[in-house]
Amino acid sequence: MNKYVNVPCAKCGQAFTAEDDVVVCPDCGAPHHRHCYAQLGHCALQEENHAQGKLWEDPTRTPEQLAEKSCPRCGAINLGDAQYCSTCGIPLDGSYHPPGSSPEQAGAGSTNTGYGGGAGGYDNLGAQPAQQPIPIMSPMGPIHYDDDFDGVTAQEIAVYVGPNYRRYLTVFKMMRESGRSFSFNWSAFFLSFSFLFYRKLYRPAIVVLTAMAILCVPRVLYANESMKFMLAEYAHLPIAYDLGLIGNLGSIVDIINLVQLALMLFLATFSDKLYYAHIIAEIKKLRAAAPATLPREQWLSMLSLNGGTNPRLGYLSALLTAAVVFGISYLMTYQMVAGLM
Repeated sequence: MNKYVNVPCAKCGQAFTAEDDVVVCPDCGAPHHRHCYAQLGHCALQEENHAQGKLWEDPTRTPEQLAEKSCPRCGAINLGDAQYCSTCGIPLDGSYHPPGSSPEQAGAGSTNTGYGGGAGGYDNLGAQPAQQPIPIMSPMGPIHYDDDFDGVTAQEIAVYVGPNYRRYLTVFKMMRESGRSFSFNWSAFFLSFSFLFYRKLYRPAIVVLTAMAILCVPRVLYANESMKFMLAEYAHLPIAYDLGLIGNLGSIVDIINLVQLALMLFLATFSDKLYYAHIIAEIKKLRAAAPATLPREQWLSMLSLNGGTNPRLGYLSALLTAAVVFGISYLMTYQMVAGLM
């Protein structure tokens, strides 16, 4: 869930909801609605915070939440409502027991089952694990949270990817170890540009969407002429059709079907490599913009907010495609029926 729910936007002051698209200033950490940040082109607190080197503070925190909490393991000072130490990552709820405790106590405090602990392995990706967590197993060997992927750690990739990060880390490791630039992604094969929109690969998604739209034009013309032929020959309606045009368009559609299949196979084969290059570039870009003093927990929160997925745009693009196809079919049928009346 969005950690900034009920927190006011730094620009407009409106409280964030769970559905809002939030972006965080890489300098001071102030949260904005994406459209608010885009309107300004910079952080709304640029003059207030940046010039003085101040970091953003959550105005909704109560005095109890702002109270400091000392880590029992490393002594670092954390906010009163922190669940994990921002320095060493251990839980601050009293469940941590230092080495040498009884097996029962050690078992009770040992929750590191993935890149951040918790039964799901993704509940606390924003904290540095206190102990080496159980690695993700892959056909190419284990993937540890601090493994290097072209200058980016596996944990940073996992936080940025969000849902299904285990699958992508496994694929990325296989690519790195084997030297191959391809894999196979069934989601990309069947969903094409909707999958790219979902994974925030916006430019490739627009290119593929444009190509698909162009390829659909001969199909629409072929369907229109074929419908005229069917109504004239089998329903004996007085509708003119061009049999030669139907044959020519049919040959073009056959070629288009092969081109579209090749495009789908290309997306399925190279989308993971494209996504990997996108992730590495975006993380390095964010790292270059972030201040060197930015706490690790806030840095990983920034990765999570800027990465992840865009389900609404992915689902919306698929629904709009279905609506356009239905609308075109309806208009063609309506025009033919209207012409007979």
